[in-house]
Amino acid sequence: MKRTHKLFILTLLLVILLKIGFSWQIAIANPTPTNQQQETTTETETEPTIINSDDSDSDSTAETEPEDAYETLIKADFFYEQGDREAAEELYRKVKAPFESHQNTMFPDLINNVEQLPTEIQTQWEEAKKAADKNDNLEMLQEFVAQNPEFVPSHLLLAETLQKKKKKKEALQVLEKAASILPDSVEIVEAHVKALRKEKDYLQASIAARQFVLVNPDHPEAEKFLEIADDNFDKFQGRIKGQMVGKGLFGTAIRVGGCALIGNCNVVGTAVGETLKMGSLMLQGESGLGSRAADAYKKKLSLVEDEEVVEYVTKIGNSIAELMGRDDFEYEFYVVRDKSLNAFALPGGKVFVNTGSILNTNSEAELAGLLTVRKKL
Repeated sequence: MKRTHKLFILTLLLVILLKIGFSWQIAIANPTPTNQQQETTTETETEPTIINSDDSDSDSTAETEPEDAYETLIKADFFYEQGDREAAEELYRKVKAPFESHQNTMFPDLINNVEQLPTEIQTQWEEAKKAADKNDNLEMLQEFVAQNPEFVPSHLLLAETLQKKKKKKEALQVLEKAASILPDSVEIVEAHVKALRKEKDYLQASIAARQFVLVNPDHPEAEKFLEIADDNFDKFQGRIKGQMVGKGLFGTAIRVGGCALIGNCNVVGTAVGETLKMGSLMLQGESGLGSRAADAYKKKLSLVEDEEVVEYVTKIGNSIAELMGRDDFEYEFYVVRDKSLNAFALPGGKVFVNTGSILNTNSEAELAGLLTVRKKL
């Protein structure tokens, strides 16, 4: 039942929401979706299908009522936690169609030393280096990287060469891809974080460093990367706050200046009023802004009222928040009637999870992975 690649991606997706998803600055920059946008999204969603449990030999699939599927998943998770995997798998199959393909998604073993390569590959490596250095030709090096993705120095050399050629975007793409293929490589992750930080992309630098910790929690360098992640995230927050305060003060100055030029209003009163408005917004903090945004979403979205379903999601979400050390909010979880696999978080701990996220994940672990990435608790 385990799918390493999917769990890895889902886990990455919920830690980013849990860490930064509750930023009131980001919430302001993402307005509530309009009814038209929601209608468009709903029309393009794909209907999930399930196996007909009454006829295992049939290729046809049939839809299941969401409430019945939730109840089946809860029972399946119970059996899984008790160690009865056969019973759990039988229930999972009732609400989940089989995968079209079963590819090996294990990460390749790292190779840092050229002497670990076969003699023929060593020769190809030397030729690729010479071509990149003397002839400024990267085709041979790019081909070598594609054919030998486990060899760490080749990724680093390709990114370094692109940076020297002032192709920063391409260099970042190389490092990002390398980090996804070799998430255990300290050298690649360090180079990726350094490149992102140099571009002042502190948020992505924080995510890249935290990704290493998630994949390698017991690695000797895990604590160092956690500090790097926190440092970059602090820089990101400081930059956003500075931009917002600057925009707020600039807007106030414009309105006060306009009042002075027109001459038919109280300049002092206008300045005080604008300052009070800005102060009131900031004093509301994440919880206040999150509550207002959540109320708007609840009016526009179709929510599941079944207490058992909501409690199921709440239990998983709170366990993640506790694990991540995010006890600064009183979290509230809402289940949205939407068949797409998605979840999103608002400031102050307001989390919305689509029904598709519950139906399209195989277990509590996978749903928790999605929440970890989407909520960034």
